[in-house]
Amino acid sequence: MGSWSPYDDNGGTILAVAGEDFCIIAASTRLSTGYSILTRDSSKLLRLAREGLHFCIGLHALFFAEHGSGKELMQPVLDNQLAADSPLLMPSRKTLTALPLDHALDLVKGAFVAAGERDIYTGDAVEIMIMTKEGIRTERMDLKLD
Repeated sequence: MGSWSPYDDNGGTILAVAGEDFCIIAASTRLSTGYSILTRDSSKLLRLAREGLHFCIGLHALFFAEHGSGKELMQPVLDNQLAADSPLLMPSRKTLTALPLDHALDLVKGAFVAAGERDIYTGDAVEIMIMTKEGIRTERMDLKLD
């Protein structure tokens, strides 16, 4: 017999990439429970102020830092392509990517397309917020529907 819990992993994936003068934060918009899609348009990014964002995936994010269900699919490619040192190295080294903004944005979009093809909880669309010294701009990219 199953027991009820207020916590549910609603799937989805969030990705953040920091550069010298930018930060890209992207999140899939699908909200699921089990094999059921609850909505295809759930924002996981919240703009708090002109220069601040908050992001979370599902109810687990109330207590835990989650990257989402597609992280295992994205991380090896991003580690290879971004070529940033690990923040765990001692002495600490720079962890910002040397890629220019347009290349980093293409990489983020490609990572979500790849994850959306293989992960049932990452799909429908990606909301992308790009933070620069000029402010925050938002883009949206459709993914496949299933």
